[in-house]
Amino acid sequence: MTAITAILALGSPWIGKIFTHDKTVIHLLGIILLIDTFSQPFLASVTVDTSVVQAGGNSKFPMMVTIIGIWVVRTLGVYIFAWKLGFGLPAVWISIGADNALRACLFAWYRNKKNVIRELA
Repeated sequence: MTAITAILALGSPWIGKIFTHDKTVIHLLGIILLIDTFSQPFLASVTVDTSVVQAGGNSKFPMMVTIIGIWVVRTLGVYIFAWKLGFGLPAVWISIGADNALRACLFAWYRNKKNVIRELA
């Protein structure tokens, strides 16, 4: 996922011209894809860890982590940084990346605390 996103980020000036000739949009496309490139490992971790913890019989922890991530980090991050402080679209994607990073850290903590992989084996 990260490699494909990095390729898209590097090619965004040319790929973006297929869809628009607006330089602002093409510039934002490059910035957003670079932000997304750095947040992809966290997204992959969250996707896998959510499934592992749920398969281990605990659906409550992933639900609580998702509620905290989406409603606190994403929603407040977008509201404060994009709307109130005026950082725009990059702030939205940074908030999404921060949400995924927080959730990945919480799942890593849970994995280390509960030994989920060993319990499933």
